[in-house]
Amino acid sequence: LRQFIEVQLTDAEQKLRKSEDSLRRHTERTGAKGVGGYMSSRLVDLETKKSELLKRYTAQHPEVQRLEQQIKAVEEQMKQLPAEELEYARIDREVKINEELYTLLAKRYKEAQISEADRVQSAFIVTPATEPTAPIKPNRMMNITVGIFLGIFLGFVFALLIENLDTSIGTIEDVEKYLDLPVLGIIPHIELDQKQKKMVPRKTEREQRIYLLRSRLVVYHSSKSPFVESYHTLRTNLKLTSSFVAKDTADKKAKILAFTSAGIGEGKTITASNFALAAAQSGIKTLLIETDLRRPSLHWIFGLSRNPGFSDCVIGTKKWTDVIRGTTDFLMGGLGTEKILQSPGIENLSILTAGPSVSNPIDILNSPETGKMIKEMSSNFELIVLDCPPALLFADALIMGTHATGTIIVYQVGRMARRALKRTKDQLATLKVPIIGVALNNVKTSELGSYYGYGYYYSYKYYSKDNASKVK
Repeated sequence: LRQFIEVQLTDAEQKLRKSEDSLRRHTERTGAKGVGGYMSSRLVDLETKKSELLKRYTAQHPEVQRLEQQIKAVEEQMKQLPAEELEYARIDREVKINEELYTLLAKRYKEAQISEADRVQSAFIVTPATEPTAPIKPNRMMNITVGIFLGIFLGFVFALLIENLDTSIGTIEDVEKYLDLPVLGIIPHIELDQKQKKMVPRKTEREQRIYLLRSRLVVYHSSKSPFVESYHTLRTNLKLTSSFVAKDTADKKAKILAFTSAGIGEGKTITASNFALAAAQSGIKTLLIETDLRRPSLHWIFGLSRNPGFSDCVIGTKKWTDVIRGTTDFLMGGLGTEKILQSPGIENLSILTAGPSVSNPIDILNSPETGKMIKEMSSNFELIVLDCPPALLFADALIMGTHATGTIIVYQVGRMARRALKRTKDQLATLKVPIIGVALNNVKTSELGSYYGYGYYYSYKYYSKDNASKVK
């Protein structure tokens, strides 16, 4: 802006000097006194006043009319002036205009200089830039340090995650060392043959589940099959367990065994049922009680009515001697007459179903009547088997475990995390529930291998095609 004004100021100065020279030469040549200049200034003043009045009034206003008359009078006087005076007035007017323009530009030029001098510098150099001797990025030392700490942290997280989700069992010794409990039995995995698969009901999911559970009962398999033998092995190992033998010699009443698991779907109900059937086939008077009052399935497997049952006996509406089921009920149930008649020792088995649903299973199981009833039953049977809910999910198994001679934890390899199994054992041990050992259920060859000599179990599928009876 200052430079622009400076150029305009120089131009105005030249015009002013030129007009002043013209006025001086005209005066020297003609001798004009400047009367025309005065009259010209007077005319300009009148024209200015007239313009101001016309902004507020019309042309017919008296003041405007009066100024109009004065302007005409000055113009008439100027017409009477000599030509030299008129030229003088014109040149003088030009000098005044140039003076005003020069004065204005000179003032603006000074203002621009002052403004430029007062302007504060918005940016200035604090430290001069220096040429770097090494690249700023990547910072290798920082990246290596962060990578090491991040690797350690992620490794710890992954290790913790794998440990909590690990369901693998390397060897039986690993299980026994991990839980500090003996493995009492290994129940092999069995497959349905093609004919049995075709006989699976297609109507409802419940019917399919009942059929698959019932197909795993020992009464549907040959007594010489490895599957049935695994339960006899479980019973034999149980009898040889030191804690069990010690209690057996001290108390001649019935042994009470509770079967539980860490979570649902591990096969505790079918394991308890087959253990009771295997004991009955061996001539032991056995009572199987359905103490899982939350999700009872024992009565479905044997084709029995749920009501009346265990909860009725505890409440006092029924006597246990009147509601236990025996051979007659099995014949009328869903197992099939042929299977019942072909099963030796089935008359030694009695079953007490869960009974009607209750809103407070804990109160029912923790009732003093429960203890009294079980004690009374132990005088009438040689073996009582309790099918309990999962110990890690409900306190029911912890309560019933206090009434038992011993508790067996059923663990399906590959279904639940090992830490869940360990937590189940610790939870039972905290309440001083006597834990006898672990039964590994539904074990496949890929999970144990042939190191333990259990490979012969898995020829069962071929064996069952020729000898095992079909499930009805």
